Amino acid sequence: MLQLPNILDVRMPEMDGYTLAQKIVEKRPDEKIPIIFLTASNFNEDEVFKGYDLEGVEYIFKPVNKYILKRKIKIFLEIFNQNQRIINDANLLKKSSNKLIKINEILKKSEQKHKTILNASPDGISLINF
Repeated sequence: MLQLPNILDVRMPEMDGYTLAQKIVEKRPDEKIPIIFLTASNFNEDEVFKGYDLEGVEYIFKPVNKYILKRKIKIFLEIFNQNQRIINDANLLKKSSNKLIKINEILKKSEQKHKTILNASPDGISLINF
């Protein structure tokens, strides 16, 4: 599943990038949507952490080198998609595990049934393997 990151400018007219990120996170609480924050302001550690707290995966300062931005987006997409594959694989393993548990329960019931029949038998039973 290809999930494109949202690239949000921290300083936008009418709504800042943090508010928009919060709305994105609230609208899709079960999804991990990568967000890259851009800013032209000077480095401020508190603002950087604020971005990371809002599902931010990167905080980039302007002016942005488009080659670096493209590479970072590509890397984040690869990581995100790998995580999605891991989640999907874990779900498949869980389903397989549940099927095996059910099959084991059926086998145990069958074994108990045969033990009960064998123990209730008035005559001895001999099994000969040729």
